[in-house]
Amino acid sequence: MTERNTPSEPVRTVYSVPRLVIHTDLGSPGDNATMPLTLAPRTHGSAPTDTSHPQPSADRGRSWLSGLFAGEIAFPAISPVVFVGAGRTPIETDTVARALGCPDLFVIDASDRSARERALVDLARAAAMREERVLVLSPDSHAVDRIAEPCAIGDRLKVVRALAGDENPHRLSPSVMRLTTFETGLGTVERLKQDASESIARLSPKLPPLLTARNALTRMKELVARMTVIESKRDAEEARKSGLELEIRNETGTPIAERLAKLEATVKPFRDASAAATTARQQKDAELEASRECYAEVVAEASRKHGLISRLFSKPKPIANLAELEQQVQELEQESRASAEREARALAEAEAASQAADSQRNRLVSDEIAIRHTEIEKRLASLASLREAVGAEFRDQIAYVFSAGFGVVTPDAGAVERVSDSVQAAIAAIDQPLTAARERLAELSQHGAAHARQLLAEVRIVVGTPASLNEDPIFECAELEQKPPFGLLILDHAEQLNEPDFAALSRLADRWVLAGEATLPESSRGGRHTGRATFLTRVARLLNREPWGIEGERLVCRLAHISPEQRRHLQREPLFDHPHIELRVASDENEQALLAEVAFPAATPIAEAKQFLFRETENVLLRPLGESVWHHGDDRVSVCWPAAETSAIEAWIDLDPGVSEKVIGAGPAAFTAAIVFDAAAGWNSEKAEDWLEARLTTQCTSRVAVLPRAELVTAARHASVG
Repeated sequence: MTERNTPSEPVRTVYSVPRLVIHTDLGSPGDNATMPLTLAPRTHGSAPTDTSHPQPSADRGRSWLSGLFAGEIAFPAISPVVFVGAGRTPIETDTVARALGCPDLFVIDASDRSARERALVDLARAAAMREERVLVLSPDSHAVDRIAEPCAIGDRLKVVRALAGDENPHRLSPSVMRLTTFETGLGTVERLKQDASESIARLSPKLPPLLTARNALTRMKELVARMTVIESKRDAEEARKSGLELEIRNETGTPIAERLAKLEATVKPFRDASAAATTARQQKDAELEASRECYAEVVAEASRKHGLISRLFSKPKPIANLAELEQQVQELEQESRASAEREARALAEAEAASQAADSQRNRLVSDEIAIRHTEIEKRLASLASLREAVGAEFRDQIAYVFSAGFGVVTPDAGAVERVSDSVQAAIAAIDQPLTAARERLAELSQHGAAHARQLLAEVRIVVGTPASLNEDPIFECAELEQKPPFGLLILDHAEQLNEPDFAALSRLADRWVLAGEATLPESSRGGRHTGRATFLTRVARLLNREPWGIEGERLVCRLAHISPEQRRHLQREPLFDHPHIELRVASDENEQALLAEVAFPAATPIAEAKQFLFRETENVLLRPLGESVWHHGDDRVSVCWPAAETSAIEAWIDLDPGVSEKVIGAGPAAFTAAIVFDAAAGWNSEKAEDWLEARLTTQCTSRVAVLPRAELVTAARHASVG
């Protein structure tokens, strides 16, 4: 970059300002009478009415600057983005939040290198986290290193340290060297290939024992199944052995069954004869019993005496021959005895035949049992031999499973299945990453260059020197060929930048942040500049809408934004009853006196300055930070801004009756940390919210932030404002 000097103008440290209308009478020390002074509606935070300035996309930066220097730019209000920075001061948090929300050009005025670079790192990371591609350029290669390294902390953001042609990557620290384009692209590919190779080398030896164990377990499942079948057959043979006699006696169609049937046929005639004899005997016994009953009836009838009426009316029955009946009974008794004898002989013959058949049958069954028992024992022996062979093979497989680290497996189906599941899970845990590593290695070996370009396309933050733009391959990435290739351009040491430089660089991004020393020293009286204004200073002055700033030995509150022409004719007068306070009066477009600024001694506590302005002008100058939190109690309602709460200087000032503001910090770095509304004064939640809404805006148009070297200390050189 080259530096182009321009006529010097006053340099100021500035901050945001609320929109208020002031009507007050302030005495001028120039005469004994009071000077009427009316303030027009303030325009702090509001945009100019002329919004016709064109913004060609091809050269938006140059057009934007032309409009800015011509006074034709309309400043859209900035809505600060919520930003939470660990260990950051409120002013640093506010700077990053406003820069993130700025849609065009933002200036960070910071003479402290550490504070500036810390803010740039926060800004770059926060923008990248919002899916915005960021380019950070600095002419100081050491600053580039200091910015790039913390940007890359963590794995969520990809950062590249771009190199110029004359930069030696080997001079970089190891942590920064890892961020170079080569290391991020091809270097990362090589590391990925190395990682894949190491993974393959580490995982490959683990897989064969597991595969062998899996095969062994597959065989073990088969062996357990065979053993189960063997045991089932063995149990069946043992059960058959104990029931052989019943089996033989009940079976049909076998030789032994036919022989037994023949034996049964030899016994059958005797059993039939015995049954016939029994039937004949039973018949004779029945005839004998009937004859005896008839004989008894005849004897009874013959001995009975009949009465007169019975003799007269009954026909007398013939009386059977008792002798014949008696003879008949005797004959039947003889025949019955003979029949019983024949039955006994038949039964004896049947019993003898049955016993002979049973003896022969038992002999036949016993012989058959012995034969079949021998056959069963042979089969049991064969099953036992087969079981031993299966068991031996199972035990051989145990060694493969044991060597894979899964212990001894018992020949149980459930145990084998559980170990098999464990082995399969272990194989998957190795095979999947191993396969992925092999595929990754093959892919990287074949398409490494394309993958390197893809890695570079995923980079969210690029940090380098301006000379790296034409040298580093990161800017040749296909993803960067879009117009513009970056969403945010951050230029460090912007005091070394001139207008043509910025116009050329601005084409790289949609919006821009200039960081550097923008403030020029001023004389203690009259506001004349003691140096020449840089491009950064001129831009910062035009973008400045901050209500508070330090000018030399003055703490200045800017109540209205005035044009450069108005500032050239600005009248500075001490306040009549407070000569250490300076009033700065400008003329508005109607030639009316306009109180533009109030200057206090630089050591004036900010709380006293704000209290004075409220008491004298009824200005409520709130400056919250971040999101608000409401607390509703019985005795008070309060709203606080946690982002502003620090261990810095704090003070309370009274505003309206029952309303107090907690101010944190000093000078332009002070913020409103809380506002308390006293319920005893009639405040409730609804009234408090309405009060705050009427006096607070979360948007501003100021595009300048100043990062002081340290918090202002107000205990020394304290000047009371009475």
